[in-house]
Amino acid sequence: LATRRENAAAALPDEPAVGTESPGGAKVARILVRTPGGGRKERRFFSDASVGDLYAWVDALPTDEKVPEAFRLVTSYPRKIIDAKNSEQSLVDAMGADVVSGGQVALFIEDASE
Repeated sequence: LATRRENAAAALPDEPAVGTESPGGAKVARILVRTPGGGRKERRFFSDASVGDLYAWVDALPTDEKVPEAFRLVTSYPRKIIDAKNSEQSLVDAMGADVVSGGQVALFIEDASE
């Protein structure tokens, strides 16, 4: 698990600065994640970043956040699973307009082994 977390952290793209755009013109979106450990983590991504990048970031969170080995990311309302199987899908396609507009999206980490 520790090696997987290290590999995930190494695979992450650099966090974009507020107000910048990707080479493709995508805006920066803020992603907030509520962790099973009770914490709240935040990171910026370009809206054209992949779902795989998002999962890599969560996978690389410190162990005290109690991220399960098998997890999924979900929005609260309306409830929508951001599926890791679609790792090549962009955040825009996976989450919609809030990400496109450079807004903020809140996600929860759920145990996928249940």
